[in-house]
Order: sequence, then structure tokens, then C-alpha cells
Amino acid sequence: MSEHETPLPPAFVHFRDLFRIHMKQILTLDRKPPMHAATLLVLVACEALSKLLGRTDECDVFAKDLLGQRHDVPYHVGKTLFNALRNGLAHEYATGRIVVGGERIRPILAWKLGGHTHLKLIGVRRIGGQLHRVPLEDNEDSDPRLSIVVGELWRDLDDLFTELEKLLRANTDLAATVQANAATALVGDTKKCQPEGPALDEWREYLRTARWERPPRRR
Repeated sequence: MSEHETPLPPAFVHFRDLFRIHMKQILTLDRKPPMHAATLLVLVACEALSKLLGRTDECDVFAKDLLGQRHDVPYHVGKTLFNALRNGLAHEYATGRIVVGGERIRPILAWKLGGHTHLKLIGVRRIGGQLHRVPLEDNEDSDPRLSIVVGELWRDLDDLFTELEKLLRANTDLAATVQANAATALVGDTKKCQPEGPALDEWREYLRTARWERPPRRR
């Protein structure tokens, strides 16, 4: 770092390192890979980055920085895809369907291979009880699939972290904003996290009794 560069905000460094460590560990699990968990982690990272950067929409980093700038995906397409993936995986552990007029589009996850199909409409064919990806014109299912390759998502997010490092070092105001937004995010939803009434009484009793205490010394 040169003398003219702004130090990276500690909150950003902690956040970046945590996601990089966890994602790189997850991506070593090639046998029965946890595609749903890895995809959700990328989406959470994008949502958190949107908040740290002060974006007005939680999907903004995913829709604009990951999909729009890198793959020319229109913003509203990226926004809808974020919601279908994020909400589907978080609440049902399945990708949500997207309805475009009268047509249903089903996002389908792949691990690392098939980068040429990333963010492309494809078809599927069932062979031996397993779905296999095929060109869209060979689709044997009623709904086309939108292919999401987890390895490509992570590669784009990792590149974005590197770009943000340079941007934050060059922009003192943005670095200060990120650190301030991180402090605000830590407060969270105070209404849900500050029990009152009967809930407060239960918490006080729980904290009084749920303790790991030093065992009595033997005589």
C-alpha cells in the first residue's frame, strides 16, 4: 500500500477474508458437492456487500456487479434471479421458479463444470433417474432451465472483492461509509433482538441458569 492509499476498512477485511476462507473450503467438497449451501453463501455475501456499500437494494451487488457488469445480464433479470435463488434457498432449500408472462423458468445449479452454460437457458433429459443437461432445443421437460454454475459465481465474487479493495484504497469517503455501515449492520433488527415483557423475563431467567461454571473443587 502506498502512502497515498486509504487503509482498507477493518469491517471489509474481516468480511472478505471470512467469505474467502469459507467458500474455498466448501469448493473442495467435490464428492456430493453442497451446491445449495455454496450458492446461498454467495448470495448472502452479495446482500451484505450491498449493505456495506450503501446500495439502496439488497440485490444490487448481485444484479449489477456480478451479473450485469460481467455477463451483460439486464438489471431486472438479475434482481428477479437474486430473489428466486435467495428466497428459495433460504426458506425452502430449493431454487424458486421464475414466471415470465405465461412461461416458467427453473434455475438449476451446477458445481464447477459447464461454465459455457452459466446464465444460459438449457434443457434437461432424464437418463437413469438423473437429470442431464442438454441444449435447449433438446429439452424433454415442460420448463426450460436457467443454468447457474457455482464455480463461476464464486469466481466473479472473488474478482469483485479484489476490485473493491482497489476502490476502497482510493476512496477515503467510501471506506469510511463501509465501516460506518458495518457498525449499523451489527445492531441488526433491534426490535426483534431486544426482548420485552414475558420474553424479557424468560431471557433473564435463562441467562441466570444457563451458565457453564467452574466445577467445585474436590477436597
